[in-house]
Amino acid sequence: MNPKRIIPIFVIIVLLIAAGGWYYLNIYLVDDSGMLSASGTVEATEILIAPELAGKLAQVYVSEGDAVNAGDPLFELDSDLLQAQRERAQTALDTAQATYNAAWAVTRDCSAAL
Repeated sequence: MNPKRIIPIFVIIVLLIAAGGWYYLNIYLVDDSGMLSASGTVEATEILIAPELAGKLAQVYVSEGDAVNAGDPLFELDSDLLQAQRERAQTALDTAQATYNAAWAVTRDCSAAL
């Protein structure tokens, strides 16, 4: 073969190999899923949670390790115990009101007697 013909054929083969390599690296291996992978450390924030009122738990809505957002209900207190506490407080209020009214009546009677 003539060397003048071999050089252009060799150059064309090299260009085809280079183009194939470029295509493989830039088009075929590119991930267009929109995902980014990186290394790092993730730390969770743990918070101690307690109800404002003491009582017996009726139902728990989450488990340990569950992700929660602000405002999500975590548990429900037994309403029977809370209702009994409310009734006792109402009875104490009624008793105090009756004592106040009786004392006011005595004070009013004493003032009238003077």
